[in-house]
Amino acid sequence: MTTYVEARDAIVSFIETNFSAIPRFYEDAQTVDLDAVGTTFLKIGIEFVEGYQASLGAQPLDRTLGIIYFCVFSKEATGGRAALQIFDTLKQTIQYQRLGGVQLEAVRPGDVERQKGWVNRELLVPFWFDSTA
Repeated sequence: MTTYVEARDAIVSFIETNFSAIPRFYEDAQTVDLDAVGTTFLKIGIEFVEGYQASLGAQPLDRTLGIIYFCVFSKEATGGRAALQIFDTLKQTIQYQRLGGVQLEAVRPGDVERQKGWVNRELLVPFWFDSTA
């Protein structure tokens, strides 16, 4: 059975192992030095969004749902191709992975935002894990 900390650690370990070539920052990063990251970087958020009882019995399963937010930032006027290549790599590498007790689901695109010379394209990865009550 998996805890919140174990789930986050499994996800972060997978990301750090498979995406070390891309500058990346997590949701708790205070600031990102935009002069030092180049033209593209990732900001990653891991959010636990819902939970419910998934089975019956003396020790029912408690299922927790979450989402990994991959925000692919690229400088404006550099084209979207580099960001889409990162999307392709993320999708091919991460969707449907089983990371210990954490099950990742299908990758889907999210919002696109433009601000202060950067374009932020989101890629969302739903996940779930079970624990006992």
